[in-house]
Amino acid sequence: MGCIPSAITGFEKQMARFFVGVIKVILIEEDRYQLQLSRYIHRNPIEAGIVDRLESYPWSSYPHYVSKSPAPKWLDRGEIYGQLSAKSRQGERYRAYVEMGVDDEIATFYGKGNQMPYLGSDAFRDWAYRQRQTDEGELNRKTIQSFRPTIGQVTGSVARHFKVDADTITKSQRGRVDENIARWVAMYLAQETCGLTLGEIADYMGLKRTGSIPTTISKLKARVAKNARLAKVVEDIKSEYCT
Repeated sequence: MGCIPSAITGFEKQMARFFVGVIKVILIEEDRYQLQLSRYIHRNPIEAGIVDRLESYPWSSYPHYVSKSPAPKWLDRGEIYGQLSAKSRQGERYRAYVEMGVDDEIATFYGKGNQMPYLGSDAFRDWAYRQRQTDEGELNRKTIQSFRPTIGQVTGSVARHFKVDADTITKSQRGRVDENIARWVAMYLAQETCGLTLGEIADYMGLKRTGSIPTTISKLKARVAKNARLAKVVEDIKSEYCT
């Protein structure tokens, strides 16, 4: 099981777990739903009872849409204004549109406990499913991986604790050699803490095959179970990155 780095603490850890497990991106059919979705988002603060006036919510772009003042550089109002089919008084027309309230279809869609990843017509959803190329499991793995230490960082910690050069850990040695416990520990932590696959560990450790890695990790675990000092060293290294 992997970990969230100890450098991320308290609130940041909670948010990291939140973003990994909760946030969901929804692909929408632009021409049909973008304007409706914009209204739904801008009405959220008032629908939730946070404010009495939409302009009062400080973290919304809504005031920029209904004001005559120039918008910030990061905000492109053209997409939404263009769908209003209005050449003039665009801010006023958008305000009137938003004040009409959320349409039933959008309210129903977002009222469901488990939204579909696509919002649009049947033809649009069929097209979107055909276009999906990224495997969701791999996407989740990459997201979680971004919170983990790299194998280079872990190898550096192992080298420091064992007072050896990192090259003695990463370079594969041929023939009969003494047991390289530091290398064993690095392999174990590469899998346990970094979340790497056997292939990724083999590449980093200069191995042509992955077959010896599970055996090496098993040998280390057996050694740790009998050697309290070694067990403490492994836990000390692991605690630098995991909580």
